[in-house]
Amino acid sequence: MVAWLTVKSVAIFLGLASTAFCVATIVLAVQNADLENDLQDALDKIDALTADTTSTSSTSTSTSTTPTTANPNRPTDEPEPGSTTTPGAGNDTTSSAGTSPGGTTPSPSTGSTSTTANPIYPTLPTGLPDPEKIEWRLPTELTPIKYKVYYHPDLKTGACEGTVSIQFQLNAVTNLIVLHAKELNVHSISILNMMARMRVAIDSINLDESRELLLITLREVLSMNKAYTLSASFDCNLSSLVGSYISNYTNADGVDRSIISTKFEPTYARQAFPCFDEPALKAQFTITVARPSGDEYHVLSNMPVASEYVDGDITEVTFAETVPMSTYLAAFVVSDFQYKETTVEGTSIALKVYAPPAQVEKTQYALDTAAGVMAYYINYFNVSYALPKLDLVAIPDFVSGAMENWGLVTFRETALLYDESTSSSVNKQRVAIVVAHELAHQWFGNLVTMNWWNDLWLNEGFASFLEYKGVKQMHPEWDMDNQFVIEELHPVLTIDATLASHPIVKSIESPAEITEYFDTITYSKGAALVRMLENLVGEEKLRNATTRYLVRHIYRTATTEDYLTAVEEEEGLDFDVKQIMQTWTEQMGLPVVEVEKSGSTYKLTQKRFLANEDDYAAEAEASSFNYRWSIPITYTSSINNEVQSLIFNHNDNEATITLPGEASWIKINTNQVGYYRVNYGSEQWAELISALKNSRETFSTADRAHLLNDANTLAAAGQLNYSVALDLISYLESEQDYVPWSVGTSALATLRNRVYYTDLYTNYTTYARKLLTPIVEKVTFTVAADHLEK
Repeated sequence: MVAWLTVKSVAIFLGLASTAFCVATIVLAVQNADLENDLQDALDKIDALTADTTSTSSTSTSTSTTPTTANPNRPTDEPEPGSTTTPGAGNDTTSSAGTSPGGTTPSPSTGSTSTTANPIYPTLPTGLPDPEKIEWRLPTELTPIKYKVYYHPDLKTGACEGTVSIQFQLNAVTNLIVLHAKELNVHSISILNMMARMRVAIDSINLDESRELLLITLREVLSMNKAYTLSASFDCNLSSLVGSYISNYTNADGVDRSIISTKFEPTYARQAFPCFDEPALKAQFTITVARPSGDEYHVLSNMPVASEYVDGDITEVTFAETVPMSTYLAAFVVSDFQYKETTVEGTSIALKVYAPPAQVEKTQYALDTAAGVMAYYINYFNVSYALPKLDLVAIPDFVSGAMENWGLVTFRETALLYDESTSSSVNKQRVAIVVAHELAHQWFGNLVTMNWWNDLWLNEGFASFLEYKGVKQMHPEWDMDNQFVIEELHPVLTIDATLASHPIVKSIESPAEITEYFDTITYSKGAALVRMLENLVGEEKLRNATTRYLVRHIYRTATTEDYLTAVEEEEGLDFDVKQIMQTWTEQMGLPVVEVEKSGSTYKLTQKRFLANEDDYAAEAEASSFNYRWSIPITYTSSINNEVQSLIFNHNDNEATITLPGEASWIKINTNQVGYYRVNYGSEQWAELISALKNSRETFSTADRAHLLNDANTLAAAGQLNYSVALDLISYLESEQDYVPWSVGTSALATLRNRVYYTDLYTNYTTYARKLLTPIVEKVTFTVAADHLEK
C-alpha cells in the first residue's frame, strides 16, 4: 500500500513538475518575439501532460486522429471552422474544440450530450469608447505589435484572398477594437486570448466604408495584462492602382504580361488587408505571398525570402520578419522581371534594380546612382542602413513618381530607366533625383517616421532637400546647389504667394485631406525651409542634429518639435530655433522685405507678399503670427563681400543694417537661401543693375538668378515698375550660365503672354531676339557633351 502511494505520489509530483515547466514555457513564450507559435506549442504540451497525469476511477474513451502536415507559411492561429464571426453577425461562436463560456462539454466517458446554458458575461464598466463617436482617427487603447499577412493574388482573374493575424497590446481597458479596412470583404474574424487559449466573445462587427473602419465590439473588456491576437480572412480585388493591384506590360514577343504591385501610401494599406493604418502604429510584419509555381514568377517584399512552400500550382513565399515600420511602407511585387545587381561600397547591402526583361539593360544608370548615393547617405547620416537588402523596381503602371517602401522601392518606369543612346539629359537628371529622393527616405521617413500626416513636410521636405546633395555627390558638374533655386524654390514661391496656399504644418484628419497634402508646398517649401535652416545654424550642426534625431527616435515616430529640439541642442546657437521656424511652418505664405536706404544705413520692413495685388483687400485666413516672420537676413555689399547676417524678428516693426561706409550697392538674401523676396528703392535697383551689367561675376550664379526672379515677380505683382525688370533682364546678353538663363527665359515667356495680343508684341520680339541671339549662337542646336548645355 505504501509502495503504491509512493508510486502514485511520484507520478503526481512528476505531472505537476511537468505542468509547472510548461507554464514557465508559456511565460517565456509571451516574452519571445514570435509569441504566437511558441505559445501554441506550450499549450499543446499542457494538453498532452494533462491527459497523461490525470487519473480517474472511470475508463476514458480515446479518439485517434490522422496527423496532417501544416503549411509552415500560414499563420498558426488562423480562424478555425465553427469559431468565427462575419461582419453583420451579432454573435461569436466559440470553437467546437474549446469550452463555451458558461457552458459544459460532452462527457467522453458516457457519450451523452449535456445542455449548454446561455453564457453569462461580466457587466461592462462605464466610460468605454463609443463606436459612433469615432470619426477618422483610431482610438488609442490598442497598439499593434506584429502582423502575419498571407496574400494570394490571382494574376488571371484579378481577385485575391488572404488572412491577417495581428498581435496587439492594450494601453487602456476597452471592449472595442477599431482598425482600418476599405473595399474588402472581411470575414472569419476572431479574437484570441492567448494566455487562456480562449476566444473572446464578439458582440457586433461593423465595416463602415464611409469612415474606412472595421469596428469590433466585444461582450467583455480586454485585460491589460494579457496578450491578444486578432485574426481575419478577407477577399479583395486588384483592379485599382492603389492598395495591391495588377499592372500589365507587353514583352519583347508582343505578349501581354501581368504582375502584382502595391502602393500603400498614404492610406491604401487598408485596401489590401485589415490593419491599423496610421503611421505612428508601427509593428513588425511577416509577409507570405502566393505566386504561380515554377520558375516564371518570383516575389519581392521588404525583407529577403525566408522560406518557400510548394502547394501544387502555387508556391507560398514567406519573407523574414521586418523591423518595426508603418503600414504604408509594407510592399510586395510578384513579377517575371530580371535585374542587375551590385553591393553598396563598404557594406554587405545587396542592391538590385528590376525591370521587364526587355528593359533590364536600362537599369544600369539607376543601379550605379543608387549604389553611390547609398554610400553617401550612410556617411552623411552616420547611421547604417537598417535592412540587409534594397530592391528598386520599375513598375509599368504606377500612380506616383516613386514610393519609398522600406527595402523595396517602386518607381514609374520613366523615373528609373535610362538609355544613354535615346534618353535626354533631362530624363537622366530626373532618374538621379528620384532615386536620391527615395533613398533619403530609407532613413528620414522609414527609420524615423512622422507621428501623423500633419508633419509630412518633415519626411518629404527633408528628402527633397537631401536629394540635391545626393545627386551632387554623383555629378558635381551638374551645379545642383544652384539648380535647387530654379527647380524647388522659385516654383513654390509662386504658389505660396496666393490665398489658396496652406501652412506646411496643419490639422488634417480624413484620408482625402491627407492625400491633398502631398503637394508642392509640402515638398518644395519644406525643402526650402530645411535649406534656410542649414544656412542659419551651419551645415555641420544641422548634420549632427539630424544624426541625433535619427538615433534618438530610431524605429519610432517623431514630430517637427522633436527635430527642432535636436537642432537646438547644438552648441553655440544664440537664437531661438523653434521660435524662428514656427513662423515659417505654422502659417502659409512668405514675406517681402522692403529696403529703404539712408546713407550707410538701411531700414528693413516686412509684409506678406501676394502675387495678385487685389488679394490684399481680401479677408486673410487667421494666422497666429499675423503674417509676420522671423527672417534670417543675409547680405553682402560693394564694400564687404563676406556674408553678414541678422534675425528680423516677427514682433519687430523694422530691422536695421548699418555698413561701415556708404556702399554703391547692397544685395540682401545671399544666394537666395532665405524664403522671402526683397524689394529695393528705385535707386538701389539701378545700382544693382549697373554692377551686374559691369560684371556679372560680381554676383554669384544664385544671386543673379535671385535678382532676375524677384524683379520680374515684383513687377508682375504691381510692386515694381516693369521698366526696372526689363532693364535688369537686358544684362542677359552677357550671361553664359544655365541657371540664370532658366530664370530669364521664364520671365520672357511670362512677358510674352502679357503682350501677345497688344501692339507691344512687335517691340517685345525685337527685344527678346536681341537678348537671345548671343547665347543661341554659343550653344547652337548641336547636342553637346556638357549636361547643362544639353
